[in-house]
Amino acid sequence: MSEDIKRIFLGFDIRLCREDYNMTGWDQEVFLLRVDVAWPLSIDSKIWPSAFDELRYVDFPDNVIRPSIGVWFELHAMLDFLNSPKADQINRGVPICVELVTDRSLHLDDFWDSVISPYSQLSSDGTPGGWILLGYDIADSYQLSGLMNCGYDPNEIADLRLTWKDRFNEHGLFRSPEDAIRFQETVNVRAREHAPFYVYALYRDPLLWERESVRK
Repeated sequence: MSEDIKRIFLGFDIRLCREDYNMTGWDQEVFLLRVDVAWPLSIDSKIWPSAFDELRYVDFPDNVIRPSIGVWFELHAMLDFLNSPKADQINRGVPICVELVTDRSLHLDDFWDSVISPYSQLSSDGTPGGWILLGYDIADSYQLSGLMNCGYDPNEIADLRLTWKDRFNEHGLFRSPEDAIRFQETVNVRAREHAPFYVYALYRDPLLWERESVRK
């Protein structure tokens, strides 16, 4: 990876197992550049739902969720909450963590400066060792994926697939940050109404979280 590319830890989430949700109304032929993906993964919770989607911010303890991004600052706080009565409806899920990946200075970006700088002292965790890199997604500041949730026009999709399809892994995510950063500029142009877009790295715990377990 280029020395100019920086990774900024954002936080943790629990995403649903594939058997626990459906994707009706989402057409892989329209939204994916690699169409043989059995389980698309994304920072976008419309593509890969979060186990916390049905909860409200008032249900969470204070200062545990990063504003605007909706990820947990600390792994242990998230796992403690999952074992609390307020999370009784959550029985299992995939623990993930998220990094922002950029080759630019965040001090020039008002949004990220406001999201990261005031709360840096609350993120005592980083990406845990041994977690598995899932790949790189491209999404706006609201986590709308420009890779998987901004439909491709029939007039453009053939050329885009020819150019990019071999750069994706089995989950429809970019394998390398360099390719993701290059495609980021394409998304900024083709989905101007949602720009600017950013690159996010997704990692997962090798193990599922399950209520019956005693992992904390």
